[in-house]
Amino acid sequence: MHKQAERLSGVNDTERLELYLALLLGLMERLIRFAATGEGATETERKLAKRFVSKDNLAEWAEAWESIAEAKSEAFALNLDRSLLVLNAWFRLQHLTQEHPV
Repeated sequence: MHKQAERLSGVNDTERLELYLALLLGLMERLIRFAATGEGATETERKLAKRFVSKDNLAEWAEAWESIAEAKSEAFALNLDRSLLVLNAWFRLQHLTQEHPV
Protein backbone atom coordinates (compact mmCIF):
# COMPACT_ATOMS: atom_id res chain seq x y z
CA MET A 1 0.00 0.00 0.00
CA HIS A 2 2.85 2.38 0.78
CA LYS A 3 4.36 1.80 -2.67
CA GLN A 4 1.02 2.55 -4.29
CA ALA A 5 0.71 5.74 -2.25
CA GLU A 6 4.20 6.81 -3.32
CA ARG A 7 3.41 6.12 -7.00
CA LEU A 8 0.35 8.35 -6.78
CA SER A 9 1.85 11.21 -4.81
CA GLY A 10 4.71 12.39 -6.97
CA VAL A 11 4.91 15.92 -8.32
CA ASN A 12 4.13 14.71 -11.85
CA ASP A 13 1.38 12.29 -10.78
CA THR A 14 -1.47 14.73 -10.17
CA GLU A 15 -3.66 13.41 -12.99
CA ARG A 16 -3.05 9.81 -11.93
CA LEU A 17 -3.99 10.61 -8.33
CA GLU A 18 -7.09 12.52 -9.40
CA LEU A 19 -8.20 9.57 -11.53
CA TYR A 20 -7.46 7.10 -8.75
CA LEU A 21 -9.48 9.07 -6.21
CA ALA A 22 -12.32 9.68 -8.68
CA LEU A 23 -12.56 5.93 -9.30
CA LEU A 24 -12.42 5.14 -5.58
CA LEU A 25 -15.05 7.74 -4.66
CA GLY A 26 -17.21 6.67 -7.60
CA LEU A 27 -17.08 3.05 -6.48
CA MET A 28 -17.94 4.01 -2.92
CA GLU A 29 -20.84 6.11 -4.19
CA ARG A 30 -22.25 3.22 -6.22
CA LEU A 31 -21.90 0.79 -3.29
CA ILE A 32 -23.68 3.24 -0.99
CA ARG A 33 -26.43 3.89 -3.54
CA PHE A 34 -26.97 0.17 -4.10
CA ALA A 35 -27.16 -0.53 -0.36
CA ALA A 36 -29.66 2.31 0.06
CA THR A 37 -31.83 1.81 -3.03
CA GLY A 38 -30.93 -1.50 -4.66
CA GLU A 39 -29.97 0.37 -7.84
CA GLY A 40 -26.94 1.76 -9.63
CA ALA A 41 -24.31 -0.98 -9.47
CA THR A 42 -22.76 -3.61 -11.70
CA GLU A 43 -22.97 -7.27 -10.71
CA THR A 44 -19.48 -7.16 -9.18
CA GLU A 45 -20.32 -3.98 -7.30
CA ARG A 46 -23.53 -5.55 -6.00
CA LYS A 47 -21.49 -8.44 -4.60
CA LEU A 48 -19.09 -6.00 -2.92
CA ALA A 49 -21.95 -3.96 -1.50
CA LYS A 50 -23.67 -7.04 -0.10
CA ARG A 51 -20.41 -8.08 1.51
CA PHE A 52 -19.44 -4.73 3.05
CA VAL A 53 -22.35 -2.26 3.13
CA SER A 54 -25.67 -2.68 4.92
CA LYS A 55 -28.47 -0.50 6.23
CA ASP A 56 -26.75 -0.73 9.64
CA ASN A 57 -23.46 0.79 8.47
CA LEU A 58 -24.72 2.90 5.58
CA ALA A 59 -24.27 6.16 7.49
CA GLU A 60 -20.64 5.29 8.27
CA TRP A 61 -19.98 4.61 4.59
CA ALA A 62 -21.55 7.93 3.62
CA GLU A 63 -19.44 9.70 6.24
CA ALA A 64 -16.31 7.98 4.92
CA TRP A 65 -17.14 9.04 1.36
CA GLU A 66 -17.64 12.63 2.50
CA SER A 67 -14.47 12.60 4.59
CA ILE A 68 -12.33 11.26 1.75
CA ALA A 69 -13.83 13.75 -0.73
CA GLU A 70 -13.13 16.63 1.66
CA ALA A 71 -9.60 15.40 2.37
CA LYS A 72 -8.98 15.25 -1.39
CA SER A 73 -10.13 18.84 -1.85
CA GLU A 74 -8.01 20.05 1.06
CA ALA A 75 -4.92 18.15 -0.05
CA PHE A 76 -5.06 19.65 -3.54
CA ALA A 77 -6.00 23.16 -2.40
CA LEU A 78 -3.41 23.36 0.37
CA ASN A 79 -0.72 21.23 -1.30
CA LEU A 80 -0.73 18.69 1.54
CA ASP A 81 1.03 15.32 1.55
CA ARG A 82 -0.81 13.30 -1.07
CA SER A 83 0.60 9.96 0.03
CA LEU A 84 -1.10 10.48 3.39
CA LEU A 85 -4.33 11.20 1.55
CA VAL A 86 -4.17 7.81 -0.19
CA LEU A 87 -3.16 5.94 2.95
CA ASN A 88 -5.79 7.60 5.12
CA ALA A 89 -8.49 6.78 2.56
CA TRP A 90 -7.54 3.12 2.61
CA PHE A 91 -7.20 3.01 6.39
CA ARG A 92 -10.69 4.49 6.64
CA LEU A 93 -12.08 1.81 4.33
CA GLN A 94 -10.20 -0.90 6.18
CA HIS A 95 -11.70 0.29 9.45
CA LEU A 96 -15.20 0.23 7.96
CA THR A 97 -14.89 -3.28 6.61
CA GLN A 98 -13.38 -4.69 9.81
CA GLU A 99 -15.38 -2.80 12.44
CA HIS A 100 -18.76 -3.01 10.72
CA PRO A 101 -18.96 -6.38 8.97
CA VAL A 102 -22.19 -7.27 7.22
